[in-house]
Amino acid sequence: MDFKRVSIIFLITFFVLNIFLGTTYLQGQRSQKLSDLGDLAQIEERLAEENIKYDGSFSTKSLEAYYLSGVSSDLASLTLDGMALYTQNDLNGKSVTRDLSVLPDLIFNEADLVKQTSNFLASDNGVAFGEEYDYRKKLNGSNLSLYYTQDYQGIPFYDEGGSVTVNYQKVQEIPRKYQLTSLTQTHIANIEELREKQNVISEQEAIATLYVNSKLPERSKIQDRILAYTHIFSVDEKNIYLPVWFIWVKTSDDKVQIEKVNAFSNTIITTNVSDVTTN
Repeated sequence: MDFKRVSIIFLITFFVLNIFLGTTYLQGQRSQKLSDLGDLAQIEERLAEENIKYDGSFSTKSLEAYYLSGVSSDLASLTLDGMALYTQNDLNGKSVTRDLSVLPDLIFNEADLVKQTSNFLASDNGVAFGEEYDYRKKLNGSNLSLYYTQDYQGIPFYDEGGSVTVNYQKVQEIPRKYQLTSLTQTHIANIEELREKQNVISEQEAIATLYVNSKLPERSKIQDRILAYTHIFSVDEKNIYLPVWFIWVKTSDDKVQIEKVNAFSNTIITTNVSDVTTN
């Protein structure tokens, strides 16, 4: 790729990003006015009045994060000789699935399942870039899968990219043992910071924003909460990532919805952001 093309891509990326920043800034003014009414100080009291339950307490700590860019790795071209069969999930080879049932020694005790699976992924017979993935208990999508993601300076990625989902099945009841059956992998490469590090809203502020925008129904329960990077748009094959608060809310009819709050602008994200299914 010549210098002129790189310069054009760079300028387009920042032009689109600045438009996005301007839009979210204007949206943020409305959310800020709503939360200036004492909601932050009174949020737990107001949730109790509407019988909205949650575990623990909401953190008031403001972290720091970046706007990031990255590209999806061509995993199909990185599979290693001697590994079990891979199935390419998309035309560009950016998502691959591996059959693990044909491999020996992938049956683990329940107590050691996460540790042994993590060791396997990071081993020579695991996955490409296996040392870059960490187990994410709060982001599990299924009771019969383990979910791993990449991160950037301690903040995980959470969308269709940068993840490994490992499926397993029970093969023995007493003592309970599980066999790894398959995995699906995506990977983010060439991660770059697009701007200087910025403060993000706290967990408490994200909850307050959901409350004042009527996203927390009466008699619901706020379940997991986590700050993660997610893909917001792409420019010439470069993906742009934004820090977002993901909040799992279980309604009174036992449905679980995932609410998303832009951690820079303190606005609710209503665009099509990929979710990982949760039970």
